[in-house]
Order: sequence, then C-alpha cells, then structure tokens
Amino acid sequence: MDVKYKINRLQTTNEIRPLVDKHWADLRTAKERGELVAWASGPSFIFAYAMGMKCHFMAGYAAYCGGIGAGEEVLKVAEMAGDLPETCSYIGFTWGWEKP
Repeated sequence: MDVKYKINRLQTTNEIRPLVDKHWADLRTAKERGELVAWASGPSFIFAYAMGMKCHFMAGYAAYCGGIGAGEEVLKVAEMAGDLPETCSYIGFTWGWEKP
C-alpha cells in the first residue's frame, strides 16, 4: 500500500505560526505568573513537561528567530549585553532574548 501525502509548506507554516508565537510569548511571561521554566536541549524536555513546567528549547529558539527574520537583531542585543560573538549562537539567541 503506497500512501502519498501532499504538504503545502507555506500553508502549514502559516497555520502553525500562531502556536509557536504563543509558546515563546508564554515563556517570556511565565516568571510574572510565578511559573517555573526549564531549559532543555534534546529529549530532556519530557521531564519538565511531566512536572508541569514550561520548557525553553535553545535550538528551537534559534530556529524560531531565524525563521521570523530576527536572528541578526537578537544576536546583536546579546553582543551589546556582553556576549562574545564567538559564543555558540544558541546561547546568544537565548541571552539576547532575556536582555533588554
């Protein structure tokens, strides 16, 4: 049985974007609501979710920033806040997000 699927990537991207935006917006305001946020890389996020915590994915945030065209700006903010340009960009994206 040969099943073929047609994926409309632009439509799919547009439909999922609000969910992804909400995920990152919820992380940014979690502390104000008294919620804990775990940091994860790889499959360890399942432990945070099992404990009812939100989870920050460093690699996921780097991809998100690149996807919305904010990569260079976020890395510049991280560098202005003291991050070395030679530092891993995953960390730079995370630090750039946290610093005003």
